[in-house]
Amino acid sequence: MKTGTKLTVIRDLLGHLCLSSTQIYLHTTAEDLRGAAAKHPVERLIGRVEKLLPNVKLPFQWQPGENVIGAG
Repeated sequence: MKTGTKLTVIRDLLGHLCLSSTQIYLHTTAEDLRGAAAKHPVERLIGRVEKLLPNVKLPFQWQPGENVIGAG
């Protein structure tokens, strides 16, 4: 995965039917997840959303425990 191999390819090589079976063997770190999130297409849209809707947070921008419903 760190070299860019897709999870579905690894699943097929291991002969698993479900991705959840393959995920058991992955040892993902928080840094791995941050890197994947930075490469996601939505990352390019954050600046636009903040400019057009300065008082709105996207769900992945919420802080744990933050009350987002009815926030103003």
